Amino acid sequence: MADQIVYGIKRLRFHAANTTGETAGTYPDFDTDSAEIFDMKMIVPDSFSMSQDDPEKLEVEWEEVDDIAMSIITRKGTRSFTVSTNDMSPEAFEYFMGWKKITESENPDNGWEVEPVSFSLPPQAIELETQPADKYPGIIRQWAKATVDVKETGTVGKSGLSNLELTCTIVANLDKNNKQISGSRRKAVVVA
Repeated sequence: MADQIVYGIKRLRFHAANTTGETAGTYPDFDTDSAEIFDMKMIVPDSFSMSQDDPEKLEVEWEEVDDIAMSIITRKGTRSFTVSTNDMSPEAFEYFMGWKKITESENPDNGWEVEPVSFSLPPQAIELETQPADKYPGIIRQWAKATVDVKETGTVGKSGLSNLELTCTIVANLDKNNKQISGSRRKAVVVA
């Protein structure tokens, strides 16, 4: 079996997750130039950080036993990743935070990008493609459904830039029958 490494980000794409109807639980086609895909640019170096919480366990003890009698996993650990981008474009603000540019001449906000009163980013399908390194191919990793929390962070000044920081939490992927199915897959990039 060939060794594999995961190195550098070649592309990171977002698309609303397929959560209803016949396509529920399926992966979108990230290889199209669909307007529904957001191709993240200006990713802050080394900001993509994966984490996984330990599962919660119920440790059962009995008086007549010196050690723990049994350990029952009561909840699987949460899996998530965080990534930051310096892309503060109207497209990024519209996709991730619902901002809209007003174009009606009679509107006093004409020409301004306006934050919505309420906005909820739908669950996202996400694709990460890593860079090839030396003899190792890049990897494509896809998640079918994640909740994404977006914060505007960083510095406004000469010694830093503002960021959009995205925390992506992997959630259960359900098919059209509401049955949980796999929600993560990966493969090596095949170079022809």
